[in-house]
Amino acid sequence: MSHTKGPWEVFDDDKGEPVVHVRHDVDIAMCFHITGDEHKANARLIAAAPDLLAAVKCLEADLMGAAEEFYGDDIPRCWLLSLKEAKTAIAKAIK
Repeated sequence: MSHTKGPWEVFDDDKGEPVVHVRHDVDIAMCFHITGDEHKANARLIAAAPDLLAAVKCLEADLMGAAEEFYGDDIPRCWLLSLKEAKTAIAKAIK
């Protein structure tokens, strides 16, 4: 299963609570007041999710390509850890 294609945007509903929309008639998420402006920050983070996923996929592929090109089979541990974190984040998003 894939996610709803973006772009996702944040709009305030009639009560001033942030709602993440794909189009004005399609809601993805509603973020309710927690503390301060935390709910608005959560809505912005949710709305950025498709862009963040695309960026991490691109960075993971580029980092893997660079690692193999420059290091062959002797990729530094820090690069491997970064690749593992990127792959874990991608898997979490698309599961």
